[in-house]
Amino acid sequence: MRQVPRITVGKADYTFRILNPDPLRAGTGEIEVELDGKTLPLVRQGRSWICGEPACEGLEEIAEAIGKAIVLRYRN
Repeated sequence: MRQVPRITVGKADYTFRILNPDPLRAGTGEIEVELDGKTLPLVRQGRSWICGEPACEGLEEIAEAIGKAIVLRYRN
């Protein structure tokens, strides 16, 4: 059984799933995640992660926290 990744932003907890079919590596620049039933493409810009589509408005802080959590978990 796999543990579901979880982050806390503000005072709210979020769980997400990584949908990438390929293994994550240090140079991965785009990650697809599922958050609350929505698929979000996260794109790396320098050291930050942003949501790669306009429908993610208001989720900037959550996208950044998910990207950082993934990088810390899957670093090589």
